[in-house]
Amino acid sequence: LAALSEEPLFGAKKPAPNASKAVKKTAPPVGKTAASEAAPAWEEEITKIDAALKASEDAALKKLASLEKQANQKSKQLVDTATETAANEFEETKAAVTKQVEATKADLDWDGLSKKASTAVAVVGTAKEAIPHAKSLLAKCPEATGELKQLVASMETGDIEVLKRNVHRVGQMAEAGRAAAPALRTLLKHNDPYVRIHSALALSRMKYNDKEVLGSLVQGLKSTDAGVRSFSAACIGELGPQAAEALPALATALTDSDPYVRLHVAEVLVRYPTYEQKALSTLAGCLDEKDQNIRWLATYSLAELKPQRTDVVVALTRLLSDPEQRVRVGAIYALGEIGPLAAPALPELQEALTDPNADIRAAAAHALQQVRG
Repeated sequence: LAALSEEPLFGAKKPAPNASKAVKKTAPPVGKTAASEAAPAWEEEITKIDAALKASEDAALKKLASLEKQANQKSKQLVDTATETAANEFEETKAAVTKQVEATKADLDWDGLSKKASTAVAVVGTAKEAIPHAKSLLAKCPEATGELKQLVASMETGDIEVLKRNVHRVGQMAEAGRAAAPALRTLLKHNDPYVRIHSALALSRMKYNDKEVLGSLVQGLKSTDAGVRSFSAACIGELGPQAAEALPALATALTDSDPYVRLHVAEVLVRYPTYEQKALSTLAGCLDEKDQNIRWLATYSLAELKPQRTDVVVALTRLLSDPEQRVRVGAIYALGEIGPLAAPALPELQEALTDPNADIRAAAAHALQQVRG
């Protein structure tokens, strides 16, 4: 306060050097000083400063509140964006996995798996049904001894493949295996069609060509399985004269949808004058089959038959340009067996003499000699 009395604040003028007397003359009443007179101005300035500070503080708080609000909004926006992105990524992943699963399902051969499962069940069922009557096979063959007895005993199984192999082996023994005939006749009633046909074939090789045996083979021609039909036709071909009773069924099978069935049926029917020409036409048609094995087998059947038909010569000549070597060799051999009637094929046979393959050159040389006579 003393300082204020001598040096007034806030812009008050400093007294002149000789002004003390004047001040004293004009001094205020007792109890009043310059400081007390300056107080209102000072307090006013302090008030202004406080107001300014308060205003600055309010502005700062307002600004801070605004920034916090912006920060919260930005944070929420980021969270929402992240959530949306995560949701989108999840949906994309889910869609990709679903697509992969569907593709995997599509790749699976459900029909094939179902058929395999059904086949497995059928095989198991067949095996179970086969065992009861198979148990008595050996008892039905008291005269079987040595290897034959062992083979019959081995037929007492539910394994179809093992059973077919044993029946086939007995059939190879021909008449020496006759003691096993009772077991084979029992197997003519087996649930598996291939076992029935193998058994009939084995019996025919033992010279048992009765109606029961032939009946099993004819029944095989009516099977829904092309393999069974083809096998049956081939077995009927081994019966010799007894096959005549199967001719009506064979004639029907000559137009079978399966080329192997047609081929084997034709090979049987061609022996009978009534069906010979139709059977030859079927064999000639086999030369144009997509299956190279059918074409090859047909060439050797025709070579054995030596048909004197120009249409057969034309069909065989076409095969001299077949992509399969063994088919070409078979065709050349068949033309040679046909003889002079195959003369129209001489240019192609002559050209075959220069073929890179030695078997074809040898077959051509032999065929040329036969055709030229």
